[in-house]
Amino acid sequence: MKWRTLFTHLFVCLVLVATMVAAVGCKPKVIEKAQQAVEEKVGETAKTVVAKAATVVSETPTKKSAPAKATKPAAKTESDNDDEDEPVKLSSADDLDSYREKVVWKTEHSDEDPQHVEMLLEYERKTPARRIVQTHYLPSGESETSELIQIGDTTYMGMGDEWVTMQSEDAEENVDDHLTGWADPSSIIDDCKRKGKDTINGMACVHYSCDEKAFQQQALLGYGAAGIKVIEGSYDFWISTKHDIAVKTIWTWRGEDPDGKPYSWSFESEVIDINKPVSIEKPEGAQEAGLPEDIPLIDGASEVNTIGPMVMFKVAKPQAEVIAYYEQQMTKAGWAKEDAPVPMMMTFSKGTRTAQVMVGEGDEVEVTIMVQVEQ
Repeated sequence: MKWRTLFTHLFVCLVLVATMVAAVGCKPKVIEKAQQAVEEKVGETAKTVVAKAATVVSETPTKKSAPAKATKPAAKTESDNDDEDEPVKLSSADDLDSYREKVVWKTEHSDEDPQHVEMLLEYERKTPARRIVQTHYLPSGESETSELIQIGDTTYMGMGDEWVTMQSEDAEENVDDHLTGWADPSSIIDDCKRKGKDTINGMACVHYSCDEKAFQQQALLGYGAAGIKVIEGSYDFWISTKHDIAVKTIWTWRGEDPDGKPYSWSFESEVIDINKPVSIEKPEGAQEAGLPEDIPLIDGASEVNTIGPMVMFKVAKPQAEVIAYYEQQMTKAGWAKEDAPVPMMMTFSKGTRTAQVMVGEGDEVEVTIMVQVEQ
């Protein structure tokens, strides 16, 4: 499998997670950078995926960012919020050191193959790091599993034994710590009924249940559901009395598309554990991000990003100076320069490898270096 095919498939995983997280007001910058790179480098297939995701994200209501917290509150007990008359005050995952969560998403429509996706999500704050394992169950009975790992400023995306490495200077601050869900319970809780107390994975919870009117008002029908008429549905969530977050959600509905054809949807997320040890490591076989040792990074380079075999950066130097630098340094490192129709698009070869160096124009030029190995 070539890296572009792998990247396109893994980008679907990014889009799915980004779309769900967007419902609670967060779209990680690493997704935006991947989107831009796909649009410019990968091709029409990935562009279509990006366009669909962008439509969902733009139509999904977002939540205003919470004000900065001065100090971390004292630890709560499991029973702090179990008073029947006391309103539950929801918070985010900001105070969690780690968590593991599983997600199951299914949809059926007469004009399309049924969709069944399961995900395991792990997060630990200290590094910070995040891991997502996505399994897509096909109508044939087979399945495809892909994986996304973020460790600091580096993202690894893999399927089977093949991995693509991405690196971004600002990725570390955008390792998303939000729990996954299609709805933010705080935006809907006033329209739902309190069903009583429950225990989810050892965590004391308060159970709330909402009918289809509540989530229709919040425009939370989900990806691909434009124009759907909901016949019946429900949205249930369980709020931890200790952590003030939804540790379980079950959301289902059935309805009809604009042509009267049946359409059904189900989504379930469940937090397996909180603040337990989580180990997230670089995958075996994944390459380090950045340029090979025999290709230098010019002094003053900024906004350095790596996506697969591509390294992109900016540098505040004249185009001619950057071109001259790489002509000299690549030759010094043993690369042979090949004839090029335009000076700004240089090609070098060394053994079984080919390096393309593309230098843009302007006061701060953009440089893209792509290294490929002949098969």
